[in-house]
Amino acid sequence: MSFRTPTPTPEDWQEARRLLGEIARLLDVDERHVPATKIRAVLGGDQTALKKSLTSFCMWGGMGSIPDCAFSGVAGADPVVYKRNSRQFMRLYVQLGRLQLKSGMHDGGLWTIGVRPCIRRWVNSFADVLETSAGDGEA
Repeated sequence: MSFRTPTPTPEDWQEARRLLGEIARLLDVDERHVPATKIRAVLGGDQTALKKSLTSFCMWGGMGSIPDCAFSGVAGADPVVYKRNSRQFMRLYVQLGRLQLKSGMHDGGLWTIGVRPCIRRWVNSFADVLETSAGDGEA
């Protein structure tokens, strides 16, 4: 029995770009959030730059990564808009992570060997938050 590593299709790469574009738009809510401009730069680049970004610890790591810092509290933000945007960010990140795990977009070589478990942790954490708060009257 042999296991085949999935290979991302052109459609997978296109979907990853779409999700990243939506994530960047949400991050624009907080003008201080630098990764939105970094994501836009990646979106303007080639597939190699996209793959490098998708398998980076900036995208999926711990302290200081995009999911760790995004929507970590914007002073003066409308709480309803803030909650809606943060939940949408989580939904997009879950979709992106699931896409990467399904399609094989999680292996960027030797230096990203540990990114797959990080993707799973963020996907599971955000999916749990979204599921447990679904009864709060929000979709």
